[in-house]
Amino acid sequence: MTASLTSADTARMTRTGMAPLSAERGLELLDAAIRRNSPVAVAARWEFDGVTAPEAISPVLRDLLPTTPGSGAEPAPETTSGESLLDKVLHEVAVVLGHSSAGAVDPHEAFDQIGFDSLTVVELRNRLAKEIGIKLPVTFIYDWPTPTELVAHLREQMDDRTAGSAADAMPAEPAEDAS
Repeated sequence: MTASLTSADTARMTRTGMAPLSAERGLELLDAAIRRNSPVAVAARWEFDGVTAPEAISPVLRDLLPTTPGSGAEPAPETTSGESLLDKVLHEVAVVLGHSSAGAVDPHEAFDQIGFDSLTVVELRNRLAKEIGIKLPVTFIYDWPTPTELVAHLREQMDDRTAGSAADAMPAEPAEDAS
């Protein structure tokens, strides 16, 4: 069932704390689960030391994360204010696809051509919402098919938000005296 996992699939699993299993170990765990007198059993191996994005872990499992300093469960450092929006998007794309750097991502190539599937689209959407604060529709890779086009859309959204905030902050016009 997992023989066709790509390195990106394995990287996604690792980010959520789930370690790959050999076929032999998976069958051992399945046999053990069948022997249990329990309504639910999960045949999985959890390795939270390599987790780089604790928010990617299911809330049910977050209490299992190590909290000691240097444990990999620490949040990633804040991005620098000088980092461009395109750099942020490319970084998130690279993380989701399991690349070691944003330089591995061509900003002009279509998302569906660089390896995105339904799971990775949702993961990128969630990561961008957390990083940038703009929630995208699930269809975003079809609406804005390349990182460059997506960045142009995000900039428009950010400009609209900024303009709306500035308009809200403007004082109201004084009422004219009717007398």
